[in-house]
Amino acid sequence: MRITTFFDHETLMNQVTSLRDALRPHMAWHGARLSFVAAFLIALLRVKTVNFAELAMGFSGKAQTDSHYKRLQRFSVPLNSMMPRLLKS
Repeated sequence: MRITTFFDHETLMNQVTSLRDALRPHMAWHGARLSFVAAFLIALLRVKTVNFAELAMGFSGKAQTDSHYKRLQRFSVPLNSMMPRLLKS
């Protein structure tokens, strides 16, 4: 599946930066993790799916789609272990 985009790379990176800066006061995370979450949310909105293979194509940047896919997998492991605790709250 090829993602058609109406934005150039610079516009997408500006969106990631803006979202990261908006998240920073609410999350005490390292900048790289905040950047990933911002890119993840933007990709999720662009491709409208939770399928990691398709979602990886929605990321901006110079990394290969496979690299984005592996990053999504690494990110989801701690999230899956936190989910039961989050649902209890």
